[in-house]
Amino acid sequence: MFSPGGHTLTSGGYDATVRLWDTGPDEAMKNICSSIVTSLTPDDQERQYISDLSYQRPC
Repeated sequence: MFSPGGHTLTSGGYDATVRLWDTGPDEAMKNICSSIVTSLTPDDQERQYISDLSYQRPC
């Protein structure tokens, strides 16, 4: 459920925890980058994804 202002998402888990998520772009990027286990390499990008774009490190 989103807050009235739309900047916070509330979620609940099976373990009865309640979490508040800041949905702003800076916080979202920080959360995504902290959960990445391996980073996309230039070779991975060219071979598997988008070969016509220059490589940019994801985080």
